Amino acid sequence: MRVNCTTCGHKGRISSREEVTRAYAKLYCQCLDAKCGHTWVSELTFSHTLRPSACLLYTSDAADDSLR
Repeated sequence: MRVNCTTCGHKGRISSREEVTRAYAKLYCQCLDAKCGHTWVSELTFSHTLRPSACLLYTSDAADDSLR
């Protein structure tokens, strides 16, 4: 994933991330231009599914159904 500095437009890097939920993370970013030095926090969120996963997520309801 690429990030650009919101101040000068140069390339930035993600120095760390904090996963708040499975669908939301805070990305701690730094500008790679030494003259700028800007640091910022961006947000990464899940939007929507284009194709459902082929993996089954087992819930207590699914486990109960398999026992019948």
